[in-house]
Amino acid sequence: MPQTSRRILIGALFVLLVGGAALPLLQAGLHGAEVGLVERARASRSLIDPALAGGHLLASLDLAATAGRAPAIVARLESFAWLLGAALALGRCARRLLLPWSGGELARAAGWASSLVFALHPIAFAAVASLTARADLMALCFAALCLWSYLHARQERASLALGIAALCAVLAGLSSDLALSLPAWLAAAEFLSLQAA
Repeated sequence: MPQTSRRILIGALFVLLVGGAALPLLQAGLHGAEVGLVERARASRSLIDPALAGGHLLASLDLAATAGRAPAIVARLESFAWLLGAALALGRCARRLLLPWSGGELARAAGWASSLVFALHPIAFAAVASLTARADLMALCFAALCLWSYLHARQERASLALGIAALCAVLAGLSSDLALSLPAWLAAAEFLSLQAA
């Protein structure tokens, strides 16, 4: 089987498996505090209302644009898309971290395995089920993209990837307070990269 066809097949299988596991949550309606959040988003006159997501600009913009103006299923699908993005980016990070030690094929397999484990973990589905956790999913996705770009920049000496890492770090910070742990993750990645050299 050609490499491209195999990658498409693995990616489609990944999305189908995770989507099938998340289907009951995607079909659920709003609950508890989410009803009040959606009402505040609908009542807001502007798309940028920092009160919607604890003062985080990017997350409040996202919540106001989708949660306040779309059905619950659309909001859940967007949270699911953020989860898939974070899982795939974390898999790429695992691949980049393991690449110097284990080689391409084993690092690729470990990346797919870590993506699948993260995406199928019950805590990840709890984040999809809650609109208020979307800010954390956004921050996780951008932080994982930052870490992946940083590792790529360090291993391949690519300055553009370093700029993308900086942009993703800023976007993660605009999404949630979880981005405060990003410097520690970058330092750990730097330390591991130095150990492989």
